[in-house]
Amino acid sequence: MILTILDLWKALDNLVLHQYPLMKQYSPEMPPHFLHPLLLHRSSPSQRALRIEKYLCQRHEEAKNTTSIFSDRAFESSFAIQYCRTSEELKCLYSAICSHAQQERDAKRVELSSLNEEFCSLIRKASQSSHGDHRFYCYKCDLENKARNLVIHVHDGHCPQRYSRHN
Repeated sequence: MILTILDLWKALDNLVLHQYPLMKQYSPEMPPHFLHPLLLHRSSPSQRALRIEKYLCQRHEEAKNTTSIFSDRAFESSFAIQYCRTSEELKCLYSAICSHAQQERDAKRVELSSLNEEFCSLIRKASQSSHGDHRFYCYKCDLENKARNLVIHVHDGHCPQRYSRHN
């Protein structure tokens, strides 16, 4: 059973390496002598195990990168960073996301400027007004309330600056 699973893994690994050659630089994350503890009594399973072991040894020899492919940290040598650097599609997507985020930041600055002007205008009008009869309506208090209730929502950028160096 284990040999069948490893034969399937080997076939999948070959397909992945053909599709993504960068993967060759990373360890298969399986020790080369993984099959040594198996007790195989027949020649056929022993030959299969030997082929799998040779394949694992070859993959380990080709692996130049010591960072685990499963690492969740953004190291310079991590697969995710290296893949993003080599993928034109991801570079274009990253650029589009950053461009859109910049447009949103610019729009948010314009909105902030407009709200600041509106706030100053309301406060200026309120300072030039006097309190009216509070039982019905007070123009000055209304202006001050409008100024206090002005709101701008925070803009969350799409591309954190600490990762932007990896493009």
